[in-house]
Amino acid sequence: MIIQGFQEGSFSLDTGLLLKPALGILIADMAEEEEIPYRLFEKDDPESEGTMDDETFLRMMKENNPQMFSYIQENLNAAIRAGSTPEEPEKRGFLAAKKEEK
Repeated sequence: MIIQGFQEGSFSLDTGLLLKPALGILIADMAEEEEIPYRLFEKDDPESEGTMDDETFLRMMKENNPQMFSYIQENLNAAIRAGSTPEEPEKRGFLAAKKEEK
């Protein structure tokens, strides 16, 4: 609705963006009145969407690309035999990286 109103020249883009929250509440209210199920906010963690755990990834790789799986497995085993153990990468936000660059 907002894009259409903007494209037709009914209002500016800034006005459309200001209308966005009110329009969302209006549509939610309409759904509420008609007893239509809706989700106003996402309850799932958006950062976890589209991710998979290492075990699933490696199992799928073993099935779909056995050559790559063997290569990774051999290199990992060679590194372990050489005495280095893989460490969990440090999780940092982009703001932490910016502070270290200065």
